[in-house]
Amino acid sequence: MPDVSKKAPPIAIAMYTHIENECSKTSEGVIIITDPTIAKPTSTKHEGDISADEWKFAEERTKNFKAAPIPFEKDDDFQIDFITTATNLRAHMYGLEPSDRYEIKRIAGRIVPAIGTTTATVSGLIIIELIKLCLSQIKDLPLSVYRNFYINIALPFLIASEPLACTTQKIGKFDVNIWSSFEIKGNPDMTLEGFIKEVERKYDIKPALISEGVKSVYAPWMPKASSQLKRKMDELLPHKPNITYSDLVVLSDDSDMDVPMDSSIDTTPPPIRYYFNS
Repeated sequence: MPDVSKKAPPIAIAMYTHIENECSKTSEGVIIITDPTIAKPTSTKHEGDISADEWKFAEERTKNFKAAPIPFEKDDDFQIDFITTATNLRAHMYGLEPSDRYEIKRIAGRIVPAIGTTTATVSGLIIIELIKLCLSQIKDLPLSVYRNFYINIALPFLIASEPLACTTQKIGKFDVNIWSSFEIKGNPDMTLEGFIKEVERKYDIKPALISEGVKSVYAPWMPKASSQLKRKMDELLPHKPNITYSDLVVLSDDSDMDVPMDSSIDTTPPPIRYYFNS
């Protein structure tokens, strides 16, 4: 491990020390592949937390610490070591394939030019559109004010075009589009029958099929469909205590929609977000 005590923030030293120690624990017979052209086997995941001593060390060293920006330099061994450690730590957390130091250094060397060109351009164009969106809260702006962009800096090439309006359709009492959503405020005693009545009352939609993801919650042709109507929504939609809602797909009768029978328009109503306890 390189001596980084004079260059790095203390918290980085603690993290680096821990990860370095964890990664250095290899079992007998383990082959470490450094050739980027060779396919790497699935990595062994290491378990463990930063020890109390390491945290104490970091806390003592950071009492009077003030953060300051560090210019990126791809030829600085410590910076590449830190980026490698942070990258593989994130990969470990999300179950991703770790990368070797040489590959990370190669990619990192190209990051600054990328940030200074495409990323900066796209970010700037997005901010312009966000400013328009903020202004629309004060004054109504026509759709023609906004822009879609296609950009290819390698050519260089940039085209701006007016966005198309969303296709709308009438479902029940409402004109809806792909951005629309419905909500139903539930309670622990609400049954499936009560939910269906609330949907009919609030949105003028008669549900013909209700599903949660790939699971069917209700359909008239389901076995014991009539008994399902008496069951509580909390029973039909099992959830953890910290989950407050579920998004349901509710298909309605064709008579609820102002769409010709031979139309190719998608007639699926917007998802209905059911809140368990409101």
